[in-house]
Amino acid sequence: MEAFRELLIIDKPLFLICRIEDDSVLNRAKAKGHTVVVPIGLERSDAWTEKIILPRLQRDAFVAATVKSEMTEPKAICC
Repeated sequence: MEAFRELLIIDKPLFLICRIEDDSVLNRAKAKGHTVVVPIGLERSDAWTEKIILPRLQRDAFVAATVKSEMTEPKAICC
């Protein structure tokens, strides 16, 4: 959680993927212009009948995918 809060001081917009449930921290990140993705784990999906289990995202694959979606490589690997 502390590392995530430290990222909030960065002025350039970041793409953050986190498993934090503190709305105040997430809202602060959003207010600073960051894009925040919060994955929902299996522990929050007991009532769902169909579940999709994805493999852990590898950094190189993430960078390649973001570059393919027209984000520059330096921006994709900034942190």
